Amino acid sequence: FKADPAKPMVAPVFLTRFLPAGLNSHNQAAPNSTTTVAVSAGRGSQGPDVKLTKVTAKTVRVWSSVDGGRTWKSAAVRHTGSTWQATVNNPASGAVALRSEVTDSAGDHSVETVYRAYAIG
Repeated sequence: FKADPAKPMVAPVFLTRFLPAGLNSHNQAAPNSTTTVAVSAGRGSQGPDVKLTKVTAKTVRVWSSVDGGRTWKSAAVRHTGSTWQATVNNPASGAVALRSEVTDSAGDHSVETVYRAYAIG
């Protein structure tokens, strides 16, 4: 993005948080199962001089990888109210990486990747 250094502004990017449901105390999902991942996207305060305006995500896309990010598979994403949920199919073993692309109504978008987001065990 382009910014005027003389004017404070909020960067038009989203911070995505992934919250996989049903993991055990070792951050593991069951082998060959399906995990529902709550996805939230927001913009946090970036300094006391910058007025934060409310911006909401228009679209959220999610992918998962079971080979360390070499290949990615699209996950089904549901949007209900202010909640986004992705459905991820888990492998028999290993770990799952998650990637999101969040877009707002102005067309600004952010891509975030979390490698080894959770394990399979």
